Amino acid sequence: MEVKEAFNVRLLFICQVLIRLYAVFLFSVCKRVCSILYFLIIECSISSTKIAIFL
Repeated sequence: MEVKEAFNVRLLFICQVLIRLYAVFLFSVCKRVCSILYFLIIECSISSTKIAIFL
């Protein structure tokens, strides 16, 4: 019985670690995507402003 309980505790710990790693991974991916989108939006707005001034 104790062996099974220890196994369950270890499994739970591994799951928590995996969830944490996955959360960190998702956060970094989201940050990268958001920064790229932010850059694109700024570039587009600058370009459209230049085009508007040029016209």
